[in-house]
Amino acid sequence: LEGTIKPFLKKCEFGNDANKLGALYNYLQRQE
Repeated sequence: LEGTIKPFLKKCEFGNDANKLGALYNYLQRQE
């Protein structure tokens, strides 16, 4: 069970980071 949960959590963390990076990028684009 742990083998399926750990990669899933990692994927969620990566997804959150990607969303933050995307939001930051969009924010910076609007500042110009």
